Amino acid sequence: MKEQEYELKIQQMETEHRFALSRISHEIRNPVTLINSSLQIIEQEHPEVQDFAFWKDMKEDLTYLRSLLDELSSYNNSDTLSLSAIPIQEWLENLIPKITLLTDQKQVQFRCSIASDLPVIQADSIKLRQVLLNLIRNSLEAGCSSLELSASMGGKNLNISVRDDGCGIPIEYLDTLFQPFVTHKAGGTGLGLALSRRILNAHGGQLLLSSSNSSGTCFMVLLPTNTAASKNPKTNPPT
Repeated sequence: MKEQEYELKIQQMETEHRFALSRISHEIRNPVTLINSSLQIIEQEHPEVQDFAFWKDMKEDLTYLRSLLDELSSYNNSDTLSLSAIPIQEWLENLIPKITLLTDQKQVQFRCSIASDLPVIQADSIKLRQVLLNLIRNSLEAGCSSLELSASMGGKNLNISVRDDGCGIPIEYLDTLFQPFVTHKAGGTGLGLALSRRILNAHGGQLLLSSSNSSGTCFMVLLPTNTAASKNPKTNPPT
């Protein structure tokens, strides 16, 4: 079999796998939604159930399951891009109110530094936004007291960093930090960072990390300014 035929076969297998995972996620999500609706009705008609043993735990487990299904669907489609021209400076400035809302809820000091010479790039606006908000939430969940977002040009790359003064990431976690379903925090799905890296890889970019218990953690998003790694974006499968 020729190399081109091998590549075609691999693409077909990836497509089949993607559709199968989407179908499974969809089929599980339907009964989970019905169960959640039933629990809400029960609570409305019988408020006393909130005092029952394990009722709260059951609702939390269901919330976790719904979150896992949502993130699994996002991860499955993370390298399928819908590209458009994004003026990065304006795009980041429009994102700042959302970040400020998140940091205010945690009483975290927020600073930002956005260069004025940032280019227009071809990228998936929704998924790029998902990456940055994932990184922001990670910092907030690490118990930081201050957070800084900065964006500048570094050669041919757009550099966007999210830096916090939290407790840092233990060195023994670093090797598995970006592996799917590996999590070191309670209630985590282990998909957030894996999803973020996969999205950036699809853009031809990178997600880098530096961390220590003395200086906190810094995630660096590197995107080529000619972000054309996906000139022919994959077609989104059903979710």
